Amino acid sequence: MPVCSKCAELDLTVEIRSLGELRKALRGIQDNLADGTLEEVIGPTPPADTTRFPDFVSTGYACRGCSRVFRLDVETYHGRGGTWGPVRYD
Repeated sequence: MPVCSKCAELDLTVEIRSLGELRKALRGIQDNLADGTLEEVIGPTPPADTTRFPDFVSTGYACRGCSRVFRLDVETYHGRGGTWGPVRYD
């Protein structure tokens, strides 16, 4: 699926290995929700400033410009981390 100019800078896979990286990813997601770039399709997004997260964070978003789907999947309980990135259908 072609990437539109709205979500081009989100079109990368990012490894999340620490609480700081998770917070940074959540702030970026919240910024993109607020400016209308993304909409939640699987949620909800946890707040970025919390010290307690659910054991597993799994949320999905779609670009409002081209409908490209992105996911955040992070296992927080054991600290195994996770990823942010586009959903690939190939």
